[in-house]
Amino acid sequence: PMAGKDVHDKILEDAGDDALCEQRPQFSMALVRVVIFGCWGMALVGYNTGIVSGAMPLIREDVKLDTRQAQIVVSITLLTAAISTVIGIPFNSACGRKQVIVTAALVYMAGSLFIACAQGFGFL
Repeated sequence: PMAGKDVHDKILEDAGDDALCEQRPQFSMALVRVVIFGCWGMALVGYNTGIVSGAMPLIREDVKLDTRQAQIVVSITLLTAAISTVIGIPFNSACGRKQVIVTAALVYMAGSLFIACAQGFGFL
């Protein structure tokens, strides 16, 4: 078997001087930003999922949820995150990011208080 560099050199020899593999792709800064923020968003989704998973046994015990109800609560959490992302994009354009971020933080705090006061599955 040939080493990695040897294989690369052999491919370049066979392809000739006009080889497309010698050209480096050009990336725009917009693409770089989209990739970075997309990765950051996915990391936050993973973090959120981890937090929900860790808190779920305590919530199930405190609110007396069965397995099906716990699954519904987690699914609704993910669904509302997806919906708020889709809704947030036009609001960012219309109202500005700062206003949308402040509003989202207030909704998040109100939701947290509501969940903390929940006495059963119906409230969640």
